[in-house]
Amino acid sequence: MNCDENHILFIPGIRLSDYLTSFKVVGGLTEPIDNIEEAASDSDCSSEDLIKTVANVKYDPLPEYFISMETWIQKTNLKCLYCTAEILGMPWPLVTGMEPPKSHIDRPEHKKGIMAYKVRGLCCSPPCMINYIDQFADLHIRDKANVKRMCAQTVSILCGQTYKSIPSGENRMRLDCFIGSSGMTVADLSAANKKIWKQYIETIKCFQ
Repeated sequence: MNCDENHILFIPGIRLSDYLTSFKVVGGLTEPIDNIEEAASDSDCSSEDLIKTVANVKYDPLPEYFISMETWIQKTNLKCLYCTAEILGMPWPLVTGMEPPKSHIDRPEHKKGIMAYKVRGLCCSPPCMINYIDQFADLHIRDKANVKRMCAQTVSILCGQTYKSIPSGENRMRLDCFIGSSGMTVADLSAANKKIWKQYIETIKCFQ
């Protein structure tokens, strides 16, 4: 038996690259690498080095709280909790409750009694937040209606405009990884949900 280290569990014909998704940086953004060996031939490093680089990606810590627009992060390398897309620009916090911000209690701007929103994850658009709440059985989300209300509050704070509700977006079950080539890519799904949000806020403006 050929015990090449690139074969998973030493099973002939099953290679490690078949089960890895790698990325290359193009213009400051990441793009998938379909073939690790081919990508390695285009660079100065081996396929093993590329695999190690992907495995050693360090993601930003998830913010524990959302407190205000001024203290909120403006970028992250974490993925959208719903569609898994790269979050370009400011991430939208999916919040599930409120509590005193214990980790910030010593800061002068956070006086005793201030309540903060507890962050469950980050999304690339508000519609992705609503889809996650509606479609996933998350133990942190017991009252979906209340969580949606809190998410609308944080979106309102970040936008400087009051929104009582947030529209849902395209369903991730339309992704090509689930239904084949007729489906949408992750990037397309993310873009579609951002478009839904943009159209929603334009509609709201028309009625004000």
